[in-house]
Amino acid sequence: MKNQRKAITKKFQFLIMFIALSICSYGQKTYDLKDPGPEKLSKCDCLGTLQVMPPEVQFGVFRDANNDLYFMLTDKAWFGQLIKGKKDGIAIDIVKKNQYNCEGDNSFANSRIHRGTLTPPVYRNELQANALPSERDNFITKVGKVPSDLVNDDLEYNLIIINNNYVCYNTHFVNVITERWELLEMGLFMDTLSTSTTAEAQTEQNKTIKYILNNKRLQFTIPFEKNKSNYSAKDIKPIYDSLHLSNFNIKKITIKAFSSVEGSTERNMELQEKRAQSILEAMQSFQNINIITQVSSSENWIEFLHDIAGSPYGNLASLSKQEIKKKLQDKKILDGLEPILSKHRKAILILDLDKKSLYAQYDPMKLLSIFEKSIEEKNLDKALEIQHAIFARMRDHTAPEDLLDKIEIPKQVQYGSLLLNQSAYAYETTKKSHYATLLEFQELDIILPQNGHLKYNIVVLKLKCWLFAELIVDPIMFKKEIQALKTYGIPTKLIRRLMLNYHIIYGEYLMAQKKYKEKDMAVKYINTNYRKVGLQGEDLVRLAQYFSSYAKYEWGIKVLAPHISRIDVEENLIFYYINLTIYDPAIIKRASYRKTLINAASINKERFCKIFDSSEKGGISFQLLNSDYLKASYCENCQ
Repeated sequence: MKNQRKAITKKFQFLIMFIALSICSYGQKTYDLKDPGPEKLSKCDCLGTLQVMPPEVQFGVFRDANNDLYFMLTDKAWFGQLIKGKKDGIAIDIVKKNQYNCEGDNSFANSRIHRGTLTPPVYRNELQANALPSERDNFITKVGKVPSDLVNDDLEYNLIIINNNYVCYNTHFVNVITERWELLEMGLFMDTLSTSTTAEAQTEQNKTIKYILNNKRLQFTIPFEKNKSNYSAKDIKPIYDSLHLSNFNIKKITIKAFSSVEGSTERNMELQEKRAQSILEAMQSFQNINIITQVSSSENWIEFLHDIAGSPYGNLASLSKQEIKKKLQDKKILDGLEPILSKHRKAILILDLDKKSLYAQYDPMKLLSIFEKSIEEKNLDKALEIQHAIFARMRDHTAPEDLLDKIEIPKQVQYGSLLLNQSAYAYETTKKSHYATLLEFQELDIILPQNGHLKYNIVVLKLKCWLFAELIVDPIMFKKEIQALKTYGIPTKLIRRLMLNYHIIYGEYLMAQKKYKEKDMAVKYINTNYRKVGLQGEDLVRLAQYFSSYAKYEWGIKVLAPHISRIDVEENLIFYYINLTIYDPAIIKRASYRKTLINAASINKERFCKIFDSSEKGGISFQLLNSDYLKASYCENCQ
């Protein structure tokens, strides 16, 4: 199920939306299908079935390599409830992307039943006869074929469910990425040095830069002067000195550069690239070790739209981006907005740091010799530092790959930290299985029975073995083992994170047994407790995807919503938020939603435009362009 994409059905009627649209129409055959009109509830048994169908039961339509169309239902027991009578069946409405045109109205079939090309209905007996064998409880049956003149078009397939020749249910599918098996991050404990401090520094312009240094990562903001693109080492030196980096090497710099919105987008991007590159060169001049770099640049639309609200220029927010840029060509307006725009020119820098070591430049074999001598002398602090230096060299591929195999550590209590580090590093950097590493940790547990870090690592490996079916776990006993970590001094937040992962796996365990109520309790536990863990970035996305896999879309939205208005929002986070919300009319009508769309388009225009591709091409759905609001946003940014 890993990295699986599911077409999740959203139960809204397109016939209702169809009437409200301004369209161009063309005629097409409807195979004597009828509109039930106001008597829909009495004539359409399938509607009652859909209302009581568990959200875990999902369905969709897909095309195979031979251009055959198939209907899939994840629980075959429900097929007989949806399609009961011999005149009950399924038809497919094949819609083309080129029916949506930025230059004019959308072009649909002149019918209340379908929008594109309607396939001949397939009724109950034929659906049952066409059913494919399935190892699981899925029901898969052929329902039609893509006409030869459409096979090269960008297509989507709307499902029509028929009861007694009446069109009772008509829906299309949006591609919502879900993930049940992705756990929250769980690193293994290693006994290494870490630093945590908070400070403030002043730039030459006497502007305050706040930053937090925590476990080798530092984030701060550099304001840009208007039209200045070159930043020398002299410009950066006061900032560098204020960060107290003399004990660290910068391993990686991530720069997110932002320009104010006036002027041409091309010029703004060029300016930001130059600014970012000059900062990188200046930072590199302070150390000999090469710095890995990652740079992104965008116009700062989200703060612009936020900051003009309530100002004399608030009316600009209702204009398109190009219309705003045109207004800003007026010198009077531009000068009036300069106090706002000046705050939008900046770069957010994220530094990944490695603590400097006296042994960083030593020959790897010399390091091994010093390590062995430290063991002989029982100088454990020195041995730990050298071990860390060896690991760093191996991560950077400046030491032989087999060096780890040459490190010999006595299996005695006093060398516990070294043994723990050795096993954790081997697991981190080699393809050693979860189970093999678990056995190694359990062997260490015999000589280090009170080592809390080791107990924690054992639990982490058990979770991963349980996840990948490498270990049979008693859920009740394992839960007690996780909770017992508190007695070994493991921080409460880490235990809570483990408990979230426990319930992620346990929920799927219950799901496989169709214990839906118990599964719901496991999912509810996660929703109730995740806020206590302090999740960030990709963990938030994983959690939202997990909730979505159980059709808890609202929970997924609540996980992400507090973070989407940040200028430095993670790309995957904002795009997954859009993935969960863009088909909800109530959400997209909010004034704040335009900021979300513009921010996403600024972060990654290509990815934003891909949202409106078909699910076959990795998009959410081009039928989102039924919305005039979304169509305007798409046409503004992508055409």
